[in-house]
Amino acid sequence: MDEFLRIFHPALSCWRWKALLIMITGILLLAGCGTADTEVIFYEGERWHCVTRLVVPMELVEMAGGEEAAERELLSQYQKEAPRVKASWDKEYEGRNVVYHFTLDGTGWETLNRIVFDGNATINREKDQVRIRYPTSWGAELVISSLTLKGDKVISSNADETTNGSAIWYHPTGTIEAVLVEKGHINWPVILPFVLAFLVAGIMILRSLRRL
Repeated sequence: MDEFLRIFHPALSCWRWKALLIMITGILLLAGCGTADTEVIFYEGERWHCVTRLVVPMELVEMAGGEEAAERELLSQYQKEAPRVKASWDKEYEGRNVVYHFTLDGTGWETLNRIVFDGNATINREKDQVRIRYPTSWGAELVISSLTLKGDKVISSNADETTNGSAIWYHPTGTIEAVLVEKGHINWPVILPFVLAFLVAGIMILRSLRRL
């Protein structure tokens, strides 16, 4: 890891992201190559789920002492920074690239902000909606293929595409903004009439059976 740290120390020291996901993104930023696709799903109770696909050139992995050494070091740093966040990953190969698939599960918007959004996002609740504002902090050298924020319903956003409760930005720059309803939210004004109708139908069926 000495050669790796000597080359990439400036990037690692200026990025506050110390989680495995963010550290690799920082490496890609300095190297000026690679792509990243990230999806963040918001659930009730400030629960969140993040999935990221990172494509890392094999040359960078070899600079870090090989795949095993790089992954061991990154996992160690991640566990120190966010021990309460459940993390897993797998990988595959595409030519001379290593493709990592990261999955992060945690609770608390503060943790989500620190781990995924470099502490730069503002995430607030307004009634039964969540408002996210995020000035993107990566450089133009890193190719962020897409960023997706997902909930039960997207109320508004400046995304390039909105569909099925997802707000999607392609090659995002500038400030990302979205208002959404988290998954797991029960829309009682819509659901209640169906629940009452189901209960009434059930009562009527039971009364009919008792008369038989």
